[in-house]
Amino acid sequence: MKLWLENLDLRGAAPPANIQEFYDVEFSLSVRGTGVFLHQRKQKPCENAERFDRAKFPVARIHLHTAFMDTKLRSVGELFSHFLLAFRVAQHRVRDGFLFDHQYPERTIYSESMEVRVKLAAPGSSAAPTVQYRWLSETTDPDDPQSWRSTDLNDSGVFRFAFRQADTLAGELCIKPEPWPDANIDATNVDAARV
Repeated sequence: MKLWLENLDLRGAAPPANIQEFYDVEFSLSVRGTGVFLHQRKQKPCENAERFDRAKFPVARIHLHTAFMDTKLRSVGELFSHFLLAFRVAQHRVRDGFLFDHQYPERTIYSESMEVRVKLAAPGSSAAPTVQYRWLSETTDPDDPQSWRSTDLNDSGVFRFAFRQADTLAGELCIKPEPWPDANIDATNVDAARV
């Protein structure tokens, strides 16, 4: 399952000519019910956030993670595998000075968590996977089955989720489920000791 962002764009006004802006795009992915991150991109403490100068926006695509799903690891009696995705975008501003530059404090312009649940089709089935999501800031009752929204698989085999409405940032999260092993891998070149 591949995860990426598309069409990430700023909605705020451009800064004055003497101020430079750059943005850190942070992301984390975890399995619900565990305290373990499958993937994390954060500037503090990891220093691995995706950093973009304002002039680079809109950003067409940012690869986030490639995950491997094993449906046998779901909770007993659960049809879905649940994941928590967290996004944060921080703005940094630096004012050019005659002798010294002045850096303003970091400002978070977008911070949101999204829960996604995935139900894969049974092996050998031609049915499409089911993917549902909810923004946690809009979820008042986590046990309410009506809080889930469905999204459909498009013609390219991708599930798309528009970012929750914000005045500062717009974009889409994309998820593409694919069978493993990948059809592009030649099985004769697989090192059996590493499988």
